[in-house]
Amino acid sequence: MSPRYPLAAALPAIAWLAAAPAPAVAQTPVAEGNIVFVRGADGLGELQMLGGTLAIRDAALGPVTATDAFLANGLINAAGADAKLELYGATSVPGATFGGTFPANGMYISASGAESSTPLDVINKGQLYQTGNGKLTLGGAARFINDVSSTYYIQNDLGVDRTSDLAAASFVNRGGAVIKVEGTGTALFRVPVLQEQFGKFETWQGTIQLGLGGSFADPTFYADALGGNQSPYGIIFNGSSVFTGFATTETGSLLLKDRSRITLAPGGPFGLAEWSQRANFMVDGFQSLLDIRAGAVLYNTGSLVTDFGGAVIGGATGPVSPGLPTRGLLRNDGSFGGVILGERLDPSFPPDFADFRLIDVRNERGATFVFRPVSAADFDPARFSETNLVGSFENYGSVGIAPVIDVFGVTPTVVQAGVFTQEQRGAPIFGRTAGLFIEQDAELRAGIFRQTGGDTVVNGLLTGGLVQFLGGTLSGSGTITYDLAFTSAIETGDVRIRPGNSPGILTIDGNLQALGTTFDIEIAGRDAGTLFDQLIVTGQANIQGGILNLYFIDGFVPGEGDLFDWLVAYGGLFGSETLTVKVFSDLALIDGSLDEFGRFIVASVVPVPLPPAAWALGSAVFALGGLARRRSTAA
Repeated sequence: MSPRYPLAAALPAIAWLAAAPAPAVAQTPVAEGNIVFVRGADGLGELQMLGGTLAIRDAALGPVTATDAFLANGLINAAGADAKLELYGATSVPGATFGGTFPANGMYISASGAESSTPLDVINKGQLYQTGNGKLTLGGAARFINDVSSTYYIQNDLGVDRTSDLAAASFVNRGGAVIKVEGTGTALFRVPVLQEQFGKFETWQGTIQLGLGGSFADPTFYADALGGNQSPYGIIFNGSSVFTGFATTETGSLLLKDRSRITLAPGGPFGLAEWSQRANFMVDGFQSLLDIRAGAVLYNTGSLVTDFGGAVIGGATGPVSPGLPTRGLLRNDGSFGGVILGERLDPSFPPDFADFRLIDVRNERGATFVFRPVSAADFDPARFSETNLVGSFENYGSVGIAPVIDVFGVTPTVVQAGVFTQEQRGAPIFGRTAGLFIEQDAELRAGIFRQTGGDTVVNGLLTGGLVQFLGGTLSGSGTITYDLAFTSAIETGDVRIRPGNSPGILTIDGNLQALGTTFDIEIAGRDAGTLFDQLIVTGQANIQGGILNLYFIDGFVPGEGDLFDWLVAYGGLFGSETLTVKVFSDLALIDGSLDEFGRFIVASVVPVPLPPAAWALGSAVFALGGLARRRSTAA
């Protein structure tokens, strides 16, 4: 009846081995049907639990100690307050092998009496090997403590259980390591887990499931430490868990299940909360939440996904002290896909943007961020926002806002942000610039929207109290508007506007103040919106000092007198007399001018009898030679 140590040759190389000195060797068998009383400070030597009961009393004298214990089955309990049993060396929990009734049918650690609150600590100070059908069952206020630099090896598909739901028992990982090394199934911890002092949970095979949550200070989680775990998820979180200090999720895949929550909150001696998420993390299931409190930072360099009713939220924390951050931060340097919600501070008032606890988001260069729709059936509107809600969003990577289309139809995606900024930092990565893509049936509402670089494609709706495109490009077949409570126009500067998606119509619902803006218009026929690009402005449009590039494509050659109303401004067009017009075609020299409404009228067409390759060179010479036409007209 010896424990299996298939990894014994590798264990000395693991930094988590205990260095504590072992007491003198003796032997204490506890046979079935026997009750053995021990006093504090007793040294039991090789403790052998074989179905009987070990009762610890006189705890004030010190902890009871054992070395190389063999905990097959039986009961360890406290016969008085504050009892302690320290396990040194190699402890094995191989499973019940004698008898068939309590306590001979398993290995129990419990305080005195049925679910008593009398404390009892059993402390692993070496290495513990859980093998065969072995597991620990905790009762009362008993705690199993995996001490500093100690290791709890799980070599089966069992975890740690409790005697009943009334038990106040817990598993404490005090700076040690809990490692599932064998078994392709799930080791379930059906007790709260308390993680202290930079301890870790690590899976080599199968899954560790923390079934009742707990609190984790400076934890590290390895879901696939050796790179060969075939389980879909190496670590699963259930219940309510709180992360403080420096948390890390490494390797493999981790899962937060239905109606469970992980709260990242400042705490510990330095009041910090920073979670480095480097693995594949799935927030999957009805009302499963990642709660990022004020002052906390979730830094994702892996893959973070919320699905089927899961979300990242800015959790309500009550009043915040002056000078401290009022929001948490999600910093994405990998990939994110899912829902971000605000949690209401006071559900008794009608919802308002200022009534929600929010998070800020920073999407780094090369990172991808995709918003998904909020399902009204998944989140209580009395507690949470009914749309994606963020405080400020800084984008240097790629952001997508897209609906979900399935057999049930189209579910729109709406994102609200206090401030949304987009900037191109440094050279494009892999040829990609910073980008925002608002698809059809999707909407971004921003108090302030400002782009100084990158590409924005609006096929849905972009709304802002202040909308500025000061650099980069703007394209799409959607609508851009501003909150009518503000009088400022939609502003563009040194930006390229490319209406449509080759071709299409881009609508500015309001006034357009476009100073020094370049307009790229593709023309493949005579029908606006279907064969050539068009920009529609429902208010006034000022295009002073801009450039109009007209590209005749797809083999289309216009005729003399053809008219192209590339910009329609219902409130009036201003500044067209200062517009520089350039015409490009592979098949003809096209000359024309703008009329008083800004429409381009073809004056002459001279075919060019050159093959396309030769004309490409001629077209470049044409542009460099100043043959592009320009005309001043009265607005």
